[in-house]
Amino acid sequence: QGMLPHIQKGTLRAIGATGQVRTPRLPDLPTLVEQGFTAPVYGMEGFLPFAAPAGTPRDILDKISAAVREASATPQLKALREQFGIPNLPLTDPAEVRKTWAEDSAEWIALATDLGINLD
Repeated sequence: QGMLPHIQKGTLRAIGATGQVRTPRLPDLPTLVEQGFTAPVYGMEGFLPFAAPAGTPRDILDKISAAVREASATPQLKALREQFGIPNLPLTDPAEVRKTWAEDSAEWIALATDLGINLD
């Protein structure tokens, strides 16, 4: 549940959520986009990639992808995603995941650099 219990208790104050739409768990929390933040990273939805060790054979990656696709379609996982405000998991192809990961990482690194944030 991460930060949600702390936000609900008032021990942590949420100032905005990333994504294009408000999170169902905190419907009164405006998105950063709604608040006028324009960098592409602020409109990004959550990204929950599955990973395997480098060099994993393609047939194994294909089996993992198929299992993730199958699990993502179940009512149980859909209910859990909705309960925790997790977006759909559309990326199951390893090449798509790598591309999205690289693009998202580049956006976050650029934002951190613009804000003077150093990774130590």
